[in-house]
Amino acid sequence: MDELSDLVQRYTAGLIDFRGQELSEKIISKIVYSGVGLACVVGYVTQDFMIMVYGLGVVAVLILIFSLPLPIYKKNPPTWLEYTPITSSKVIIDHGDKKTTSASAKKTATKTD
Repeated sequence: MDELSDLVQRYTAGLIDFRGQELSEKIISKIVYSGVGLACVVGYVTQDFMIMVYGLGVVAVLILIFSLPLPIYKKNPPTWLEYTPITSSKVIIDHGDKKTTSASAKKTATKTD
């Protein structure tokens, strides 16, 4: 039973990478444009509104299938930088052409007040 739940979780976990999102978007947009166009053309040629509705239903089912987080969308996981804490208390503030440290910036701020 655990194998089945692991399999279901693997296919339904919503963690897809950025390239997978782009691929999913391309596939879904191609399905929508071609499916809706084909359904409208076939419905017009046959003069049957229900055929067009069935075609749009097939497009909706295909969108639901391809919008799931499938394993083909998880092939390129991002590599994140490691966290390195700041060890220096000196902060450099860039004001265009001149740079000041946080201590001197505080002094200039109090002089203008």
